[in-house]
Amino acid sequence: MCVPAAAAMTIGSGLLSAYGMYQEGQQADAVAKYNARQTENEAVKTRNAYTEKENDHRRQVAELMSKQRAKFGASGVDVSSGSALDLQTDTLDIGETDALRIRSTADDEVKSMNEQAKLTRQQGKNAAKAGKISAVGSLLSTGGQVAGKWYNSSSAANAPISSLTTTAP
Repeated sequence: MCVPAAAAMTIGSGLLSAYGMYQEGQQADAVAKYNARQTENEAVKTRNAYTEKENDHRRQVAELMSKQRAKFGASGVDVSSGSALDLQTDTLDIGETDALRIRSTADDEVKSMNEQAKLTRQQGKNAAKAGKISAVGSLLSTGGQVAGKWYNSSSAANAPISSLTTTAP
């Protein structure tokens, strides 16, 4: 095979390989971005679910306090002072503490999901960079191979005829 044809095949193969490496990095980046968006969407759903849970808990506490007042009132107890007021205050305090605990749990989960999305996005960027670096490395390697073929070809062409032939013993 002549050197220009071999060099052209090497160049074509190198370019194809480099393009494949670049595309692989771009695809990994696109998948990572998609996965990050999915995680962020899940974080929004989680936030909404916990907000609803927090609001439901507050409604339940309000209902409990209403029942307490009704029972105290039915018994003729003044709900605005003494033990009745203390019980309502405790119910409200405990209920609010629980509601804030629900919110804190939501904050922690949502923060974790958003951090995971950032990490996933960064992994995609890293994959894209790695694809570019691999592509450049492939191109440089191809250039070296082609240069080597040209060098070997020109060295063989300039070599004296006696060094190209071998004699049998």
